[in-house]
Amino acid sequence: MVDGHNHDCLVPGELLELLGHDSFVVVPLFSPRRSFGVIIADNFITQRPITEGSMRELEIFASQASLAIEQSHLYMDMERKIAQLTALTEELDKNKDLLVRAERYSALGQMAAQMMHAIRNPVTSIGGVARLLARKVRDTEWHKYCSVIIKESERIETTLEDLFNFVSQTEVVKKRVALQPLIQKSLLLLQTSMTRQGITCILDFPEDSLELELDPALIRQMFVHL
Repeated sequence: MVDGHNHDCLVPGELLELLGHDSFVVVPLFSPRRSFGVIIADNFITQRPITEGSMRELEIFASQASLAIEQSHLYMDMERKIAQLTALTEELDKNKDLLVRAERYSALGQMAAQMMHAIRNPVTSIGGVARLLARKVRDTEWHKYCSVIIKESERIETTLEDLFNFVSQTEVVKKRVALQPLIQKSLLLLQTSMTRQGITCILDFPEDSLELELDPALIRQMFVHL
């Protein structure tokens, strides 16, 4: 570039004003994959003519610089991919541990379910026999003993039921349900027990029906175990 012109294009005046000189060489920095920029060299200090040899040397330098920049980009890309692979490997290891833990919990759940089934049957039988005896005995002291057996067997059955529900958790199925009828139906399940214990339940609902997005079976179970 001499006197602000070459044979191919017109140099923008802003660039000439920025450089403060009208004789310079522009060499691109690029690789087959991307462009990096340009090198602009002038003879403002030396005032020596810009020769073909000088331009070839600058082109060689620009080629080497482009290669170094490209290698730097490749190295950074490789580091980024290594970091991603490392994070992925750690995530896989974590998921593997979670899978092993889940399999152990599943095995424990199956074992617990079998044990609860084996325990619940005799406990239910004990409670049934105690109820039968309570209806037949006339002695107050023995009737009290039978009542204790009945009460404690019911507690064990409730605990076993809770454990069974915990280890055999099913998928939550939500749907829009009116809360008032759900509570009323749940209380019906407890009516016999409340009557036997002398408990009176008074329901006071607002006039407007309240609807919620929930799993009716799980909510009913929650109300029963309150």
